[in-house]
Amino acid sequence: MDDPITAIDTRFSEPDAEPTSWQATQEVLENAQMTWVTTVRADGRPHVAPLAFGKGTFSHTRHVPRPA
Repeated sequence: MDDPITAIDTRFSEPDAEPTSWQATQEVLENAQMTWVTTVRADGRPHVAPLAFGKGTFSHTRHVPRPA
């Protein structure tokens, strides 16, 4: 499988910004204990969901223990 192509939306970046390579991104994700994806609902409210990353794929996790 080919690596994803990374790109930057210049509307939200510094003029000299460069996209992060997929290899660098994958390394960070594989070493993270938990990753969060943030999106915006159609009505403008934010939505945040935990994801696990391993073996080159994402898994949605339904339960995240809260810190004591």
